[in-house]
Amino acid sequence: VNDKLRAQFSVALKQFLILLDAILPRAEALSYIGDAKQLAYIYARARNRYRDTVELGKDVGQKVRALIDEHVVSLGIDPKIQPLELTDPKFAKYASSQGSDRAKASEMEHAIRSHIRKHAQEDPELHAALSKKLEQVLKSCGQHWDDLLKKLQEIIDEMTGKEEKHDPLTAGLPGYCAPFMRLVAAAHTDPGKPLTEEKVKALQTLTGEVVAVMATEIQENRDLWAPRKAADQDALNTEVFTQLVNAGMDQERAGILADKLLATAKANTSKLMVI
Repeated sequence: VNDKLRAQFSVALKQFLILLDAILPRAEALSYIGDAKQLAYIYARARNRYRDTVELGKDVGQKVRALIDEHVVSLGIDPKIQPLELTDPKFAKYASSQGSDRAKASEMEHAIRSHIRKHAQEDPELHAALSKKLEQVLKSCGQHWDDLLKKLQEIIDEMTGKEEKHDPLTAGLPGYCAPFMRLVAAAHTDPGKPLTEEKVKALQTLTGEVVAVMATEIQENRDLWAPRKAADQDALNTEVFTQLVNAGMDQERAGILADKLLATAKANTSKLMVI
């Protein structure tokens, strides 16, 4: 189901439920309750599958909300409980219970998409690569479900750490430095010109120095990302920019990279606080 169709369904359903709530408990409304329950169940199933749809809000009305929530829960879906993430130990069993191979593949695909959306800012380059890999797998496998399920599981294993992959870019670096090294390496890599081993080592050293500066500021300035600390954020950005330029990077690229590094540092604040 495409995104546009799902969005149209969500809007139409909410309008229908709001109108139904307005005329309940008049007799004219009773014949529509069955439709409301069935449509709400479809909405809940789609929300659990696609993981990008918000819960039906309180704006649909308390009378209707009570009816549809009771119905949806009776069919095994609690709207208040978020769908299982692929990092949950129970996810594999849950995905396998989806019936057809097509349904299993859809569950796995959208769990991967959800994970990428939620964690993209923590490691932009890694998750961009995973997103590209997912699209390639979906395109190459098509409806060959056995192959697709196998390839999707490989992506999940990679994302959950069950399948360790050697990355020469980050080998030897502390784990918290990896997202930053991938950004630094991408900014220094030209199409068709892979980085030499010597260059990788130099960029690892630069990355370690930049991360140390950002981590120190985050640890000493506990509310660094608060709006009132914009001046401190700008000062840190300038310091990182200067490090990059002093390492030989041109100012335009350094400015873009500094912004990305700070955004990634913000997303990884909890990790940088304890190094």
